[in-house]
Amino acid sequence: MDRGRPEFSLYTLVSIGAINVGSVLTGLVVGWLIDGQTGAFPVGTLLGLLIGIVLGLTTSWLRIRDYFTNTRRTEDPPTHRDPTDT
Repeated sequence: MDRGRPEFSLYTLVSIGAINVGSVLTGLVVGWLIDGQTGAFPVGTLLGLLIGIVLGLTTSWLRIRDYFTNTRRTEDPPTHRDPTDT
């Protein structure tokens, strides 16, 4: 296992799934409550659902992008000089 990358485990998958479920349900409930106060059903519910989906996807991507990036850095590549430059 590369030292620069986090360990991928079942806990990681469960936590990412829980983040998605929690975000969607929170957005849905908040939208539903706003609809109850304003009487604008289903506008608040749909907006809350959309915001929950976007937040869930964004948070999930922030969590899993570490598994796809190469965090081990090698030295910078050598620069090539043109021999005609003076």
